[in-house]
Amino acid sequence: MADKTKINYDPKRSHISQHGYIKVFIGRDHLIADGSGYAYEHRVAMINKLGRPLKRNEIIHHKDGDRTSVWVWRNRKVHK
Repeated sequence: MADKTKINYDPKRSHISQHGYIKVFIGRDHLIADGSGYAYEHRVAMINKLGRPLKRNEIIHHKDGDRTSVWVWRNRKVHK
């Protein structure tokens, strides 16, 4: 049985955002996709790792500014 939470994407259909983050094409019908069907790769990776959608209050944070190290924060005050 396929995992309904896992988001599949083709890494060849990606680009770097104006803020320096990788955006991957996941389709316009997904909740985290922008109007063009792209989403930030680190958010997609965390959803796949957790096996569930992100909660409204969860923030994805890159530990020590390292964009390959991703953490979830559940409180904006702790994140800052």
